[in-house]
This record gives sequence, C-alpha cells and structure tokens, in this order.
Amino acid sequence: MLVSHPANVFFAKQLRALMESSEPRILRGQRTRLNPNTLWGLLCDANPSLSRSPTQFYRYCNGEASPKLPLVNDVAALFEVSPHYFSNNVPT
Repeated sequence: MLVSHPANVFFAKQLRALMESSEPRILRGQRTRLNPNTLWGLLCDANPSLSRSPTQFYRYCNGEASPKLPLVNDVAALFEVSPHYFSNNVPT
C-alpha cells in the first residue's frame, strides 16, 4: 500500500477544492464540468511544454505524486490564486 506524503495530500485537497468551487479564467461563462482530464487539457493548452501525462496528473489530483513547482505555478495562474495556496506552511 502506497502512503502519500502529507504535502502531496494537501496539494490534492487544495486542487480539488479549486476544481469544485472555482472557474479557471479561460472557462468563465462556459458550462464545462471541471475534472482532472479537462483541467489537464487546459494546462496543456496554456503551456504546451508540459511533459507529464494525463495519468500523472491524476496522481497529483489524488495525492499520489509530488508536482514540480512549474506545474504548481501553472495551476495557480489558471485559477488566479497564489502558488502559496498549495503550501501547507501558509495559514489559510
């Protein structure tokens, strides 16, 4: 059984909260259900140099993998939040 690092779990929790309650800037006004696959497509459109697979992105969403800082920055920019939103060292 794989035990996830607490930072990965926190990132996944924050990401899921954004996906459920926020609308990325490029989707405003559209009726689109935001799931990990849709979000991954939006991130790839915004940054074609992303080299991770959709499967890897699901791992981030489930707290099974640790995202690199550039991806955290891309996600934060998409939702117009600070990258610190994903850090459990900053009080919310």
